[in-house]
Amino acid sequence: MFIFWGTKRVVKKLGYTADFCPICRDLQRFQIERAGMAGHLYGISLVEGKLIGHRKICLACKTATQTVLSLYKEVQRGLRNLTVAELIANTFPNIREHHANRLALEEHVRRNPGEIDPSVRIALIKESLYILSAEAENRPSDSLSNLIQVLEFIGCLFLGPFLAFKFAELLSDQYAGIAAGIAFVAGLAYVIFRSATATTRMLRSKIYPKLVLALKPIKPTQGELDSALAELRKEEMLIAKKLKENDLQMLVAATGAG
Repeated sequence: MFIFWGTKRVVKKLGYTADFCPICRDLQRFQIERAGMAGHLYGISLVEGKLIGHRKICLACKTATQTVLSLYKEVQRGLRNLTVAELIANTFPNIREHHANRLALEEHVRRNPGEIDPSVRIALIKESLYILSAEAENRPSDSLSNLIQVLEFIGCLFLGPFLAFKFAELLSDQYAGIAAGIAFVAGLAYVIFRSATATTRMLRSKIYPKLVLALKPIKPTQGELDSALAELRKEEMLIAKKLKENDLQMLVAATGAG
């Protein structure tokens, strides 16, 4: 008898707090999660496991970043439609003192981004790229996306050729096999194309809109974006490797860069 067991990542939702979001560039509401490594039997784990760390997920932009629980007065179990101000009072009352320097910098970004020191501007751009590249690399599988991929695979490699065979068979038995073969090759080519472009499509739909949100207040120049991306390419970060020229031009236009 084969027994499927081992360890897996276990995530537990702990509740909600207020904190600073580097993508929204403001104080926001967050969901707090605990991540641990626990033993499992047939994929089922009944314990929290050894602590790996905690992360906070911004409820506005849905971006996840690491956090430390000791920052918060408490983690509130329920959200109950609380505003950011109310959640600050309940969970992180000294938030403005803790993030004083960053909040002052963000106010400067909003008022006069062009007057910020060039090295600080580059650091802010790189921060956004690092956070979102890490999110893209560690993004969990989406159940709906996985289901769609399975249906596409079945449709293109099995259902499509079968229907082509049956349709051609009604016209002439001679061409039924050829039609099925052509449909199979076309389906296979489509599946390969979709698989090869999956990461690029994910970046464009899930990551680049957040990058625009984060960079728009800074209004980075083309040169600043090129400089930041060049450094990320040395570290083989996903966004830097996958960002195409037309995507870069989109970012320049969307963020008001010059």
